[in-house]
Amino acid sequence: MCASPLLAQFADVQPCPEDLQLGLDSITTEQIKSLVSVLAGPHFEGRGTGQKGYKKAAHWVAGKLAEYGVEPIYSDGSFFQSVPLQQKVPIIEECHIRAAGGVTIEADGNIGFDTYSSKPSVLGNLIFIRCPNERFKIPPSVILRDAIVIYWAEDSTLKYASQKIESHQPAALLRVVNGSPQSINQPTFATQVPMAIKGNISSTAVDRLLVGSGLQPIGEGAASPSEVEIMNPRSSVSLANPVRVRPIEVPNVIGVIPGSDPNLRHEHIVIGSHLDHIGITSGGTYRGADDNGSGCSAVLSIAKALMTNRKRPKRSVVFIFFAAEEIGLVGSNYYCQRPVLPLQDVTCMLNIDMVGRNESSAKETADENEGSIHLIGARQGGNTLHDVILDANEHIGFRFEFDEESIFDRSDQYNFYRKGVGSAFLFGGFHPDYHQQTDRIDRLNFKKIQAAARLYYLTVFAADEHGPFPVVFQPPKKIQPIQTRKRDN
Repeated sequence: MCASPLLAQFADVQPCPEDLQLGLDSITTEQIKSLVSVLAGPHFEGRGTGQKGYKKAAHWVAGKLAEYGVEPIYSDGSFFQSVPLQQKVPIIEECHIRAAGGVTIEADGNIGFDTYSSKPSVLGNLIFIRCPNERFKIPPSVILRDAIVIYWAEDSTLKYASQKIESHQPAALLRVVNGSPQSINQPTFATQVPMAIKGNISSTAVDRLLVGSGLQPIGEGAASPSEVEIMNPRSSVSLANPVRVRPIEVPNVIGVIPGSDPNLRHEHIVIGSHLDHIGITSGGTYRGADDNGSGCSAVLSIAKALMTNRKRPKRSVVFIFFAAEEIGLVGSNYYCQRPVLPLQDVTCMLNIDMVGRNESSAKETADENEGSIHLIGARQGGNTLHDVILDANEHIGFRFEFDEESIFDRSDQYNFYRKGVGSAFLFGGFHPDYHQQTDRIDRLNFKKIQAAARLYYLTVFAADEHGPFPVVFQPPKKIQPIQTRKRDN
């Protein structure tokens, strides 16, 4: 009988060095699954920045580090670096839509806001869009810029539809839903670029707006049209969404394993992953199993493996679970501006973000990417770190892909690279469940997460032997794809 693809995908490899085998063997798929099931389970509610679920997850991660024997980063016993943010809290009793025909839609029970304007109210042309269950274009004659757009979209096409509409820069876009959507408190920061108002609106409220605009109500459960349908009653509406802004703090979670060499332990390797995801929105809860429960479970497994193994790195290893990545790499930027340990002593930064799925798209199936993973950024500023990771991979057997270099600045390692630290980013690839409520545990490839954790576990020792990987920052350059290096027979 032939070996299954799942068992064979990482099979053609060199044996692990004997003095690293104990730690490597401790990284199991059972452990990975157990960790992800908590991180992306119901208790943490998607780990949204500024939400209760994120705080619970941060404390849980700190507890796991302590359980494994990893030391807190602060001498007072704390694992938490507090990152100051702001939160926009809607004054819901003052939020409403006023439209033609004397129609007023109060927000309470009718509109759920996810993002808010920098102004207490906006005025714009009211446009209704019914989106088909396929890709579509907005006709050039339809001007959505600064409009207030209300749209219907099925879950399967929601991501495309919302991005397509938002690309036309409306003042607001509200998706029609059944039931009574609830508003959330939006995390933000002082220099964030103003966003369009986004959220959901109940179908019953929309029918009132349609009738007030002289149009026919759509009603609940109406089938999607075969092509995009745009209704422009050529009337303006005002949308009031006043908010209070209050300060909040969210923690980066940081632990350290001191190096075994007293003369080198001041230097340290950083292994990171972002802990946050989208969390609770007006349209439901986004749990983020792949993004980034997969990366966090891998980093926790590496921490446990390093503590389990008898041989320890000579340099220290610092584990950072970053806050607020989803709203602009905020947690890692804060750390790099206010590092707990000197950045000049960071030898390299190894980041893990979304390693739990096989990349899939209209051009390639998930089965085609069973044993592949993207290695990003390790050749920015030189090839040395890249080569070290390739050497470690000879014991793992990933088929590396190098065609996603354009997203190097979209995850937390980029802030370290900007500070002159050689950095690498492991990324499984995009898939249809990216930033969707369907990014759930039952769709993960636990074998791939295990392999990613084992790869960086081995990379830690190889990087430790090498020493620092300094780079001179320059804007990320396009890297020509190369074949994965094959070991000599």
